[in-house]
Amino acid sequence: MSKPLLLLLGPSALPGATSASEIHLTLQAEALAVPQDDWEIVEAPFRWWDGLEAARTAILARAPAAVLLVATDPDAALVRVSAGARNRAGTEKDAAGHGWPGRQIAPGGKSQLLASLPSDGLLAAVRASGAPAEMVGHPGLGVTNRCFYGLLAASGSAMIGCLHLPMSLESARRHASATPSRLNRATLLNAVLAALAFAQSLSGADLGGLEPARPAAR
Repeated sequence: MSKPLLLLLGPSALPGATSASEIHLTLQAEALAVPQDDWEIVEAPFRWWDGLEAARTAILARAPAAVLLVATDPDAALVRVSAGARNRAGTEKDAAGHGWPGRQIAPGGKSQLLASLPSDGLLAAVRASGAPAEMVGHPGLGVTNRCFYGLLAASGSAMIGCLHLPMSLESARRHASATPSRLNRATLLNAVLAALAFAQSLSGADLGGLEPARPAAR
């Protein structure tokens, strides 16, 4: 069975945003009960063009049955599960300071694409992990939406879902940033692990090694 692929998008240009590298290191450092052979992690740059190309390359090289795209949003209070992606671009700048040249990200494409990894099941899995979560129609109109839409439009066999994580309390303290989130790093990690376990369950493989992370001190 193919392993689930965790695509970490970041870091963003937003001050205090948790970077993909930080999430990656957290998974490695805190999820000691998680066998590394059960999933793969790839970091994609938070850029309008390069992010999608890096994600596509990773999927083509690995042919995973399920892909979980994870990004961070310091303005979020809860974990957000996206029901789909829109063929629209806003004014967000990427990590290189570039904007998208136009209103549509795929001229002539469908106005909206639905997540191929069932978003209702993903939401239930995240909530069951203990993390408060909500469903949103799309992951904004920025780089994450562009990457999610592009992956869904590729019409491959992989089931693809998307999570937006709020800033952890630890990151807020380190950056001296205000955040509406009251979630610590362990809670966010458990949410990601639960999402991965749900994704893998749909591909028919056993992911019984995924265990909750150790609680982190607040």
